[in-house]
Formats: sequence, structure tokens, C-alpha cells
Amino acid sequence: MTLLLELCEQEQVTLLLVTHDKGIADRLPETFDCSGLVEEATS
Repeated sequence: MTLLLELCEQEQVTLLLVTHDKGIADRLPETFDCSGLVEEATS
């Protein structure tokens, strides 16, 4: 994870990462919490 973040910073690219691991999310400079935004669709 450290290497990936360092490479993104070095190359000035955005990393889009989806995780349920709060430990990983805490290492990222920005996060977006989607909890409660997904609803089951019924037909």
C-alpha cells in the first residue's frame, strides 16, 4: 500500500480504491463514505 501511494504521488495521478478496511482508508488523504446510499431495487 505504501508503494502504491508513493507512486501515485510521484506520478501525480488519482487512485480510486474501494475498500471495507478502515485501516486502509485511514491511510488515504481523502475518503468518501457511501454507507446507506445503496438501496435494494424492487420490480
